[in-house]
Amino acid sequence: SSHAHVRFTRDGQPSHGDAEAGTDHGPSPVHAAVRRKGCIQAPRGFVDGGWTDGRNTCRTMVSQLLEHERIKTTLPKAKELRRLADRMVSLGKKGTLHSRRQAERVVRGKQVMEKLFGEMAERYKERQGGYVRVLHAGRRNSDSAPMAFIEFVDRPGEFRPARPPRAMLKSFASSALPVQVDQTSQ
Repeated sequence: SSHAHVRFTRDGQPSHGDAEAGTDHGPSPVHAAVRRKGCIQAPRGFVDGGWTDGRNTCRTMVSQLLEHERIKTTLPKAKELRRLADRMVSLGKKGTLHSRRQAERVVRGKQVMEKLFGEMAERYKERQGGYVRVLHAGRRNSDSAPMAFIEFVDRPGEFRPARPPRAMLKSFASSALPVQVDQTSQ
């Protein structure tokens, strides 16, 4: 290519090293992390095509998961997607303007945003996390990659029913009949 990428030294200054001579060692990992601060982190399972490609793939998959509520993907991508999808539902539950703007940085599409801040927020108002689950689905035939379904819990048509939220478990426990202790056997 005719133009060179700008490299930075550890102190943040542009590097004047020569890549062909081997004196240009590129940016330090610490400085690269500082430059990415404030962006969506490049997920580990998505980094095959580079940092921005992985981030865009992750954004698309979160949007598709919110829209369809179940998708099939590779296991490493599903595990990374679970973290981001849980965070998006938490933002939807907050419902503030700030949380809406944070979610817009990740989620694509107006209908998906409306679903996140309407239907999904209402569905998970009692649940305090664990909105998404990963179910192993064997291996892909072509390259034997581990596959998984990632789906939202507490939705119609889920593969297996979810455990009730902890808030509901506590209310069931407190509303249960008290246990009678037989004191005559003591």
